Amino acid sequence: MTKTIAISGWWLVVGVAAALGQEAGTIQKSTATLIGDWTNVAKVYTTDKMRDPFIPLTGAGVQSASIPTEEPDINIHELRLKGMMKDAKGKTAILISSSGFSYILKGGKLWNRKGKPVPGITGLVQGKAVFLSTADKDIQWLKMGEE
Repeated sequence: MTKTIAISGWWLVVGVAAALGQEAGTIQKSTATLIGDWTNVAKVYTTDKMRDPFIPLTGAGVQSASIPTEEPDINIHELRLKGMMKDAKGKTAILISSSGFSYILKGGKLWNRKGKPVPGITGLVQGKAVFLSTADKDIQWLKMGEE
C-alpha cells in the first residue's frame, strides 16, 4: 500500500491502483449488469403517459374550444374578483368576467386584456375589497374569497 499523499490526482490514482494490486493506468471492464434492453431508444423512453406534441388536439372525442376575439359589453355585476397584488405603485386587482375575459383594476381604472382602459368604469382597491362604478352611478362591491 502506498502512503504517498500528493495534491495531483495522478498520484492518488497510482496509490489506489497500487493498493488494489493493479498496475496504474489499466481499465477494468465493469461487471455490473443492465436490466432491460438499453439498445432500443423506443423501449427506454416510452410514451405511455406522454402526448405527442405534433399530433393535433382535434379529432374524435375531443371538444374544441373557441376563443372569442371581441369582448362583449362589460357588466360590472358579472365580474368576479380573482386576485389582488400590491407593489410600490399601489394595489392591483384581477377580475374575470362571466364570459372568461380578464381585467385589471389599477390606478382607479379598469384595463382590458389589450392594455386599454375600459371606458365608463372606474374603481378602487381597498383592503381585500374592490369597489367598481359606472358612468351612470351603478356600483358593485366585490370581496376577495366571495363568488
